[in-house]
Amino acid sequence: GIIHAKVWLSDRRDIYIGSANNDWKSLTQVKEVGVYIAGCRKIAKIVKKYYNNLWTLASLNASEYTTTAWDQQWQINRTVPCWSYFIPDKGRCRSPLPHRF
Repeated sequence: GIIHAKVWLSDRRDIYIGSANNDWKSLTQVKEVGVYIAGCRKIAKIVKKYYNNLWTLASLNASEYTTTAWDQQWQINRTVPCWSYFIPDKGRCRSPLPHRF
Protein backbone atom coordinates (compact mmCIF):
# COMPACT_ATOMS: atom_id res chain seq x y z
CA GLY A 1 0.00 0.00 0.00
CA ILE A 2 0.85 3.65 0.02
CA ILE A 3 0.89 6.24 2.75
CA HIS A 4 -1.48 9.09 1.93
CA ALA A 5 -1.10 11.02 5.18
CA LYS A 6 -0.33 14.71 5.18
CA VAL A 7 1.54 15.92 8.25
CA TRP A 8 2.60 19.54 8.57
CA LEU A 9 4.58 20.87 11.53
CA SER A 10 5.37 24.53 12.07
CA ASP A 11 7.50 26.19 14.75
CA ARG A 12 7.39 23.02 16.91
CA ARG A 13 3.89 24.00 18.10
CA ASP A 14 1.39 24.10 15.18
CA ILE A 15 0.20 20.88 13.53
CA TYR A 16 -1.98 19.83 10.62
CA ILE A 17 -2.83 16.16 10.01
CA GLY A 18 -5.19 15.32 7.19
CA SER A 19 -5.71 14.40 3.55
CA ALA A 20 -5.46 17.79 1.79
CA ASN A 21 -2.66 18.42 -0.68
CA ASN A 22 -1.13 21.89 -0.58
CA ASP A 23 -2.55 23.09 -3.89
CA TRP A 24 -5.45 25.27 -5.04
CA LYS A 25 -7.75 22.44 -6.12
CA SER A 26 -7.37 20.42 -2.91
CA LEU A 27 -7.80 23.44 -0.70
CA THR A 28 -10.81 24.92 -2.54
CA GLN A 29 -12.62 22.33 -4.68
CA VAL A 30 -11.96 18.83 -3.35
CA LYS A 31 -13.56 17.61 -0.12
CA GLU A 32 -10.71 16.89 2.27
CA VAL A 33 -10.57 16.28 6.00
CA GLY A 34 -7.97 17.32 8.53
CA VAL A 35 -7.24 18.55 12.02
CA TYR A 36 -5.32 21.74 12.80
CA ILE A 37 -3.90 22.25 16.29
CA ALA A 38 -2.31 25.59 17.13
CA GLY A 39 0.16 26.38 19.88
CA CYS A 40 0.56 22.94 21.46
CA ARG A 41 4.20 21.94 21.85
CA LYS A 42 3.34 18.73 23.72
CA ILE A 43 1.24 17.34 20.85
CA ALA A 44 3.71 18.69 18.28
CA LYS A 45 6.48 16.65 19.93
CA ILE A 46 4.40 13.46 19.59
CA VAL A 47 3.48 14.27 15.99
CA LYS A 48 7.17 14.88 15.18
CA LYS A 49 7.92 11.30 16.27
CA TYR A 50 5.03 10.07 14.10
CA TYR A 51 6.39 12.08 11.16
CA ASN A 52 9.88 10.65 11.67
CA ASN A 53 8.41 7.13 11.58
CA LEU A 54 6.66 7.91 8.26
CA TRP A 55 9.93 9.30 6.89
CA THR A 56 11.79 6.13 7.93
CA LEU A 57 9.15 3.95 6.29
CA ALA A 58 9.31 5.99 3.07
CA SER A 59 13.08 5.57 2.85
CA LEU A 60 13.19 1.78 3.25
CA ASN A 61 14.43 -0.34 0.36
CA ALA A 62 11.07 -1.74 -0.79
CA SER A 63 12.50 -4.95 -2.25
CA GLU A 64 14.20 -5.76 1.05
CA TYR A 65 11.07 -5.29 3.17
CA THR A 66 8.29 -6.57 0.90
CA THR A 67 7.11 -10.01 -0.04
CA THR A 68 4.15 -11.64 -1.78
CA ALA A 69 1.41 -13.11 0.40
CA TRP A 70 -1.87 -14.83 -0.38
CA ASP A 71 -5.02 -12.93 0.62
CA GLN A 72 -7.66 -15.55 1.51
CA GLN A 73 -10.55 -13.07 1.47
CA TRP A 74 -9.91 -11.70 -2.03
CA GLN A 75 -8.17 -14.80 -3.41
CA ILE A 76 -5.24 -12.81 -4.79
CA ASN A 77 -1.52 -12.42 -4.20
CA ARG A 78 -0.57 -9.10 -2.57
CA THR A 79 2.77 -7.37 -2.26
CA VAL A 80 2.96 -6.50 1.42
CA PRO A 81 5.53 -5.42 4.03
CA CYS A 82 7.30 -8.46 5.49
CA TRP A 83 5.73 -7.65 8.91
CA SER A 84 2.15 -7.71 7.51
CA TYR A 85 -0.59 -9.74 9.18
CA PHE A 86 -1.06 -11.45 5.78
CA ILE A 87 2.14 -13.39 6.55
CA PRO A 88 2.01 -16.26 9.08
CA ASP A 89 3.66 -15.38 12.41
CA LYS A 90 6.68 -17.64 11.98
CA GLY A 91 7.49 -16.16 8.55
CA ARG A 92 6.94 -12.54 9.54
CA CYS A 93 9.91 -10.19 9.95
CA ARG A 94 10.25 -7.63 12.70
CA SER A 95 8.99 -4.19 11.73
CA PRO A 96 11.81 -1.65 11.31
CA LEU A 97 9.57 1.00 12.87
CA PRO A 98 9.32 1.62 16.61
CA HIS A 99 6.20 0.13 18.23
CA ARG A 100 5.49 3.35 20.06
CA PHE A 101 5.78 6.93 19.03
